[in-house]
Amino acid sequence: MSRSPRKVRVAHVSRRAHPMIFFSVAIIFLLGSMLGSLFMRTAMVQNSFTVSKLTNQIGMLNQDVQDRQDKLEQLNAQLPDRAQKLGMNTTESPGSIDITQKVDPNQVRQAAQAAPPVNNPQNKK
Repeated sequence: MSRSPRKVRVAHVSRRAHPMIFFSVAIIFLLGSMLGSLFMRTAMVQNSFTVSKLTNQIGMLNQDVQDRQDKLEQLNAQLPDRAQKLGMNTTESPGSIDITQKVDPNQVRQAAQAAPPVNNPQNKK
C-alpha cells in the first residue's frame, strides 16, 4: 500500500519581529543616553564652579592669615618700645620663679627691700 504523499503547507513565519519595536527601543536608548549625558555635564559644570569659588575663598583666607601674621610681627617688634614708654625695665634674660622651693618669708622681705625701686607711672598719681 502506498500512501500518497501529503502536501504540507508551509506557512512563512517571519523570524524578525516588527522593525518598529527595534527602532523605538533604539530611539528611547539614544534619548536616555543624551539626557544622562546632559545631567552629568550639568553636575560637572556645577562642581567646577563650586571648586573655583572655594579656591578663591581659600586664597582670600590665606591672604588674611598672612596679613594678620605681618601685623603680629609688627606689634611684637613695637612691644619693647611700648613697654619702655610705660616705665617697664627691660632685662637681657627672662626671670623665672621656682614655686616648688620653700623660702623663708624674711628672706623675701630682705630681697624686696634690697631691690632697686621700680619706676611705675601709675604710682605717681
